[in-house]
Amino acid sequence: CIPCGAGTAWARRPAANASLLLMAPSEHEVSVCVECPRGRYQDLQRQTECKACGAGQQTFAAGALSREACLCPPDFYLPASNSGAQSRCVECPEGMECRIGSDAANFPGRAGAAGGTGEFPRLLPRFWSSTDEPTSVYLCLDENVCPGGEPGTCGFGATNIACATCPVRTYRAGSECVACSDLELSMWLFPVFPLLFGCPVVVLIYLASRTPAENWSRPQAGLATCGAAILVHFQIQGMLWKLNLYFPPSLGSTWGAFSDLVRGLSALRPRCAGVVAFRDSYYLNVSAPILVAALFVATLLLSRALNLLAG
Repeated sequence: CIPCGAGTAWARRPAANASLLLMAPSEHEVSVCVECPRGRYQDLQRQTECKACGAGQQTFAAGALSREACLCPPDFYLPASNSGAQSRCVECPEGMECRIGSDAANFPGRAGAAGGTGEFPRLLPRFWSSTDEPTSVYLCLDENVCPGGEPGTCGFGATNIACATCPVRTYRAGSECVACSDLELSMWLFPVFPLLFGCPVVVLIYLASRTPAENWSRPQAGLATCGAAILVHFQIQGMLWKLNLYFPPSLGSTWGAFSDLVRGLSALRPRCAGVVAFRDSYYLNVSAPILVAALFVATLLLSRALNLLAG
């Protein structure tokens, strides 16, 4: 007799032709080594039974030799908190794809660790998660920015939660992070340009608005009104895009292009001039109407002062 090897267990089976032979009752069965069925394994020799895999795990082949052969099926994964033969598979998080054998211990670079070499839950396009909490998934607006794959992956140089921000000395243009030019970094575009040319622009707007009443019915005036209405229409579409609503993929990125019509102060690249923090950018955008009103008031006061000096 030889001992049962790994991947098998001892069992008794009826002897062949036992009913045709004159045998003692104890000799009607023989001892054989049987391969462990699916869902079980045996890593030792001379064993009488196979060990069970954890809840929901399968070996996907008979005769498994070790616990490492116990794998989670598709659409399930093994959490990092579960270890040992009795670990339990859980359902794949929303926004992730779990292939056969997905294990959270294999996440690359989790908490500074190298991670395993096997399968792990992978992000679908338009979803993002951090390397520290890889199964806490965020929904993104653009699959170009959040391409999926490994946790922490962002496209076009984006960073932070859900790839929402761009690195320092860059600004977002659509789905890309574009490096600031020398002009934008010099602060001439912002805030020097608005301070120097704000009042002259207000004067030009005032002069253009002084159209005599008899000219209001001219075709040029009607075309200008229609053009303004069309501009407002597309600005509304651009504002809806900026509200971070969910739009069907069939809509494409057309509305995203209209958002350039409502960029406001962001067209002057204040981020390149040092307004990087979200709080500072928020305060600047909220105070933009007040700053424009102050510019008009300053232009009015300046014009009256010039009239007094001119006598």
